Amino acid sequence: MLLNGRFFRPLAVIAGAFSTACSDGTGPGEGALQVHAFAHGPAVQHATVQPVPGAEAAVFTPGHAESVRIDRILLVLGRVKLEKAGVTQADFVDERSVVVSLTPGGAPAELLDLDIPAGEYKELELAFDKLERGNPGEEPLIQQHPALADRTLLIEGTVTGDGTTEPFTFTADLDLDVEVQFLPPRLVGLAEGEPVMASVVIDVEGWMLDAVGRLLDPRDPASRSAIEGNVQRSADLFEDPEVDGR
Repeated sequence: MLLNGRFFRPLAVIAGAFSTACSDGTGPGEGALQVHAFAHGPAVQHATVQPVPGAEAAVFTPGHAESVRIDRILLVLGRVKLEKAGVTQADFVDERSVVVSLTPGGAPAELLDLDIPAGEYKELELAFDKLERGNPGEEPLIQQHPALADRTLLIEGTVTGDGTTEPFTFTADLDLDVEVQFLPPRLVGLAEGEPVMASVVIDVEGWMLDAVGRLLDPRDPASRSAIEGNVQRSADLFEDPEVDGR
């Protein structure tokens, strides 16, 4: 697929699973920029402190949440930028949206496999942004993932408490940006250059806990701000030649 005169290898997102150039999601691709995504941390989260009588009810309602299990995470990548190192070279920018599906502790997903213009680059930036209704380029993804309309993030899982387990879906409109600097600048796309191998790691540990370790109930609107803040602080991007997320 040609976008802005550049080749972009499309990723097919079907029912939340990627069909990529790598059969197992972990092997090397073919493009000069390859980015994988990982979700680290425990799927099941418990409070690390006991509730205090009279404390904010918001973190324990509706019901009395005893544990939260995260089964699936969907994130929308809306922008890729490689910042130039030389004065005569243009930055590489691509704003094609991609939905990545992750499972805590599960296999990595191939997020990007791109051919990019040859040159020296000093920084890679990824911006996760919402899918916008009415955007022709994003409508097919919205049709596949209706809950992501005007949303950046979707979390699916279950909440256990009071002897019952109930499913939940948490969505949010976040601006989540991550970047990595290349020191020294990276020569990319030339015969003597090596592909840029990077990984985005989302650490879900503590997503469902407040600042003092009480459990946040994702069904409760009063927990939204704290959960969103936890998500925004949990992402990291770094060069990862071994594609192991470490």
